[in-house]
Amino acid sequence: MNTCSFSVEKALQTIAYLQREAKENNYLKLLKYLYFAERYSIRYYASPIVFDHFCAMHNGPVASNTYNIIKKDDYYLSKLSSEERALVERSITVKRTVEKVYISNILKQDLLSDADVEALDFAVSTFSHFGREKLIHLAHQFPEWKKFEKELSGTAYNKKRDMCYEDFFKNPSIEGYDALGSSFKVDPFEMDQTELSLAKSVFEESSNSPFNCR
Repeated sequence: MNTCSFSVEKALQTIAYLQREAKENNYLKLLKYLYFAERYSIRYYASPIVFDHFCAMHNGPVASNTYNIIKKDDYYLSKLSSEERALVERSITVKRTVEKVYISNILKQDLLSDADVEALDFAVSTFSHFGREKLIHLAHQFPEWKKFEKELSGTAYNKKRDMCYEDFFKNPSIEGYDALGSSFKVDPFEMDQTELSLAKSVFEESSNSPFNCR
């Protein structure tokens, strides 16, 4: 099931699925898996998974609403409905000092489509064997973050720049390809250019594209 707006419940189901399949509690790594899954989903299915707002930050792309849910940000939670807030409170235990999150009571995945699961499984199978710093390095090689590299280099960790999903269709630069080459024989997101162009056209024309560059 896909909707074209952000859903707290779907974000929780998504992170719970990643945590379960990757056997991972480090929330920075989980957020990187989500970013890689979203990149796959947009390129292959012309649609995001959780319809979050992505920001470029020092450690790479971040799904901002999902991050606020994971860390149980007080201000963010205050803007949620009482039902959403209660769901977050009973589902998440977070230890910020060690970047750990524990998600419980989220057993269903009825909001995840087959395409969503395919993208999430791709992220887990392709990236879960990498450590924290390597995931950050890999996330820095794609154009949607690379365009902000100079602005974010050497800055405070909380500085951020808005990203747009249309940039997820772009392929890495030669420099990015070279950096990826130390970990992969080919770009893990490489696909037929005709199919990629078609997906981009569908995305740009779709009403399910609230976070495009327009």
